[in-house]
Amino acid sequence: MQKLEINYSTNYTNDLEETLMNNPKTIMDSINCKSNEKRSNELMNYALAVSGINNEELKNYYNQLNKIYDSIICLVDLNNDYTKMSSLNKIIYQNFKHKSHFPELSNIIDTRKGNCIAFATLYSIFALKTGLDVELATSNEGIHFLNKFNINNKTYYVDCNIEIPSGDELVFTYFNKNAYKMKLMDAIFGITQNAKLSDLLSAIYRSRAHKEENIKKSIELYKKSLLLNPSDKLVKNYLKKLKLTQIFQNTKNKTKF
Repeated sequence: MQKLEINYSTNYTNDLEETLMNNPKTIMDSINCKSNEKRSNELMNYALAVSGINNEELKNYYNQLNKIYDSIICLVDLNNDYTKMSSLNKIIYQNFKHKSHFPELSNIIDTRKGNCIAFATLYSIFALKTGLDVELATSNEGIHFLNKFNINNKTYYVDCNIEIPSGDELVFTYFNKNAYKMKLMDAIFGITQNAKLSDLLSAIYRSRAHKEENIKKSIELYKKSLLLNPSDKLVKNYLKKLKLTQIFQNTKNKTKF
């Protein structure tokens, strides 16, 4: 049985998050060129780093994630890519619960709860580990995240907030982009499109910033989000509003006697 590796690269500094912030494009490009197993480990590394986990805490989360993986993989139908995809989705759906504004991989490990970003991250790590060639997808201007597969010339979208119905025809009807129900999902979430790993990591920062009550800390998180995804209009708007709020508060404090 494969383990999720505790793999410290010699290129890492003492702070894995700092490494990512200093070299976002180089790191993202190098991850995309690696094998599925290495992509799984790197995704785990950086998803934990942008979740606010420091290097000293990484080992504990690796061990916890290994235990979850061990308990799940024995239930996954490894017969073919389709059964891997659908059974893994079903297991995660049944054992993890949705919770808005909790995108951190660390949180879904600790509490078994998270939002669509956390689900897409966890599913990707495990799917890559089983040998599946999984992609990230996003909709509603990057707010909603899910996973995408191309199996036997059919496109499937896996959203772990939804349990895949049993049977090839039902799954294809539900998740094929050209099918009616997928069009309905597009109508709800916006047109679904491919996403990069940097988009996912940026979204984790964005979601963390959105729930952060401290304005200064929220601004810092939004800036990190923008560094990974400079074209995110939502983050730019949020950042602009927060900076104006910060200026207003500073001015107000200075005028107090």
